[in-house]
Amino acid sequence: MRGHGGPVKALAIINGGRRLVTGSFDSTLIVWDPANGSAHRVLRFHGSTVNAVVGLDRDCFASGGEDGRIAAWCGTADRPQRQFDGHTAPISQLALSPDRRHLASVSFDRSLRLWPLDTEADPRVLDTAAAPLGALAFMPDGSGIVIGGYDGAVKLIPLDGQAQPASLMLGTPINAVVAHADGRIMTAGADGHIRVFDRTLRPLADHDVGTGPLTTLAVTPDGRTAATAGMRTQVTLVDLDTGKTRFEILGPGLPVWTLALSEDGSELWTGGQDRIVRRWVTATGKPAGRDADDTPSETIPLANHPGAQVFKACAACHGVTAGDTLKAGPTLAGLFGRRIGSLAGYDFSPALRGMSIVWTPETVSELFTRGPLAYTPGTKMPEQRITNRADLAALVEWLGKVTVAPE
Repeated sequence: MRGHGGPVKALAIINGGRRLVTGSFDSTLIVWDPANGSAHRVLRFHGSTVNAVVGLDRDCFASGGEDGRIAAWCGTADRPQRQFDGHTAPISQLALSPDRRHLASVSFDRSLRLWPLDTEADPRVLDTAAAPLGALAFMPDGSGIVIGGYDGAVKLIPLDGQAQPASLMLGTPINAVVAHADGRIMTAGADGHIRVFDRTLRPLADHDVGTGPLTTLAVTPDGRTAATAGMRTQVTLVDLDTGKTRFEILGPGLPVWTLALSEDGSELWTGGQDRIVRRWVTATGKPAGRDADDTPSETIPLANHPGAQVFKACAACHGVTAGDTLKAGPTLAGLFGRRIGSLAGYDFSPALRGMSIVWTPETVSELFTRGPLAYTPGTKMPEQRITNRADLAALVEWLGKVTVAPE
């Protein structure tokens, strides 16, 4: 699925798998319909990279950004339902408590905070580490929180306030932590190792994936397979009993920043540097379903035109016929000659409704040359720039042919 204007940094499966949420270096969030690969909503709130997303309840989720802000989103609203303020540096990771009553966050400000979701009470600062924190997970029984730092420290913090935290030093930055239902704790580090511990942080296994810093980690419900990826590591499925690689998934552009397993572990979603969100079959490492770009040719106007290929990055949010009204962006039917923000039936942002831009080949070219944020401030559109002049010319020519309203 294509739609982000920058690398995909975070993703979460929500609402029982009926929706996927992704956050990007382009500062936007996109809510996707995985069934057909379309974008339902494009959301703007964070001032820079969205580093973390986590599902909350049904169609609600939370996001954390490089700007240090956390937001909770619900339903179809295009603004956060709630904002959590307190961190003073980038948010690294978010996690939902097993009882779904608290949101935990870790940050470059070295703090672990626990935010109540059912009240407006201030958060509890549970720990202040010696170095920025990059990894976070609740124990499945809710008894504690595991955190990992960029100094290599791993700590298990009990939530009953009685027991003392358990800790150890691994000597390498920790980028991801998983606390599994079977009681084991797994970490992925900058040295390319997946390490396994019991619930007291006693080491059980150390698996060297061998190709450099790992950025993300997920474990199947049966606890037998770990999925990981990284700066120089393709998406890799590792047998946690033997440490052997089951298979590597080739294709996603490196680095791969994020991955997540479906609830039953049968499917794996990935996102990274190439701005594309992909879905795989966990048991085989093969692509799941069809490519969202592989729309039957008879439904794509002038599908063989070079501009149609460039449009693939826009197709998740925009259609080109009058009937394309169920996507995150307005239909482009009748685009040229129309004033920005004036299409009836679409809820444009106030900033766009107040602009005087009229869409022409020249203004569309300017949009993708300067970028939406610079040319149309206040837009919800992900940042997209087309630097190849031939590609831009092809797109504009194609739009001129396929968006003409029928007489």
